[in-house]
Amino acid sequence: MSLEQEVELIRQVQIFSKIQPAMQKLLCFSAERLKYD
Repeated sequence: MSLEQEVELIRQVQIFSKIQPAMQKLLCFSAERLKYD
């Protein structure tokens, strides 16, 4: 998943939708990625 896709995904979550776009991108960039099987 690309960074832009991750940002679009969290923008759909109410708690993250009010955060500034630059902060959303920073959050996605710095977050640890986990995969559940």
